[in-house]
Amino acid sequence: MPAQNNAFMAKVTQNPLLLQPGCEELFTQSLMAAQADTRFTDAMGISADPKMMQDEFWDDDDDFISWLRPYNVQDGVLTIPVHGVLLNKMSIKFSNWMTGYTYIQKAFERGQEDPEVEMIAFDIDSPGGEVAGNFALVEQIAEGRGDKAIVAYANDHAYSAAYSIATAADEIVIARSGGVGSVGVITAHMDMSEALKKRGVKVTFIYAGEHKKDGNPYEALPAAVKGRIQERIDRIYGEFVGLVAANRGMDEEAVRATEALTYDSSDAIEVGFADRVGALEDDLAAFSEAQTENDTMAKTPTNAPAANDEGGFTQEQMDAAIAQATKDGASAEQARMNDILGSDEAKTRPVAAKALLEAGMDAGTAKATLAKMPEEAKAEEPAPQAEPAPAASAPAPTPFAANMSGPEVGAEVEGDAPDADSPQAQSNAMLDALSAATGKARKTA
Repeated sequence: MPAQNNAFMAKVTQNPLLLQPGCEELFTQSLMAAQADTRFTDAMGISADPKMMQDEFWDDDDDFISWLRPYNVQDGVLTIPVHGVLLNKMSIKFSNWMTGYTYIQKAFERGQEDPEVEMIAFDIDSPGGEVAGNFALVEQIAEGRGDKAIVAYANDHAYSAAYSIATAADEIVIARSGGVGSVGVITAHMDMSEALKKRGVKVTFIYAGEHKKDGNPYEALPAAVKGRIQERIDRIYGEFVGLVAANRGMDEEAVRATEALTYDSSDAIEVGFADRVGALEDDLAAFSEAQTENDTMAKTPTNAPAANDEGGFTQEQMDAAIAQATKDGASAEQARMNDILGSDEAKTRPVAAKALLEAGMDAGTAKATLAKMPEEAKAEEPAPQAEPAPAASAPAPTPFAANMSGPEVGAEVEGDAPDADSPQAQSNAMLDALSAATGKARKTA
């Protein structure tokens, strides 16, 4: 068993931390457990190797590097693990003990560029980590919203630094046994002066610069030094609060009012720190099923032509079958949209309804899920305008429009145009956005 790296431990523990209250022991024990692993020294070497930070960062042929830098995509979903202690300037994930901010950043960037990835899921189970590097990572993830769906899962816990990462996602899902929150900052000063005095040890400082020995552990902490440290903690806290408030669409005072409390699944949604209760495994299964249905709809015509005498199909038969499959797929998708958006459950929960629609959920499950959600507050009526407002432009592509796989879908209805607020009009608008995003003309159902 290798000797523990005290310098590594000091670097982490003697700086301000975004950490769940009461888990300081868990924090240090996680670091100690990682250092006790025989692979730790090699892992740290890879993390610090400049070559491994460039072209060789993702070496999928090397089992050890793949273990340190997992990149798992299944059915269009990239799952990025955020486990254990979160550390700055570390480009690896080491077992479940610690995860580096640089690894998370690189995995997110690769997922954004990967054409096979349609959704990015953060699998979070962490008490928090270092302040350094956290806010920059969170801002980068938040800036990537809109390109692909981003969902954070508190699976089970997303506290402090880990929760700040979760807020950058489009949606936060909390496990039934999970917890979120702890928006606060902490640091510590160890005063060893009395213990040294009892042992007959006296420390003499030889230094230049009035504040060179501020905060040392061999003497009591002066009030003025403590005040300066507190000012720094308050500044970091203000940035943390502002980041969470902006990402979650909350007032800063509401975030401050939590006073770094943590919330379980029964309270997190009410406070505004989570969006729904759920499990990563269930959502991945649902997403996979939706993908399979889309693939089947695209590849299996409902009126497939019969084989000719030679056992094959004519080009005319294949063209007709493909055209019919596209039309059937468009009709099915149009019906799903209308069923969800036109339901009584969606009328009082329009934002949640659109989110479930974009997630590919079937109409029955979506309506049952909506029925369990609280009704959304009604938006205020806009003030009357002196002149008619200009015509609205086409809606921006949503994650659904940008990412939906399967056949090209669309429907044009003959006769009078539907009301702009009707489910038919809303679903047509989303299909127009899909056409704009893909550059392909809509098909007539």
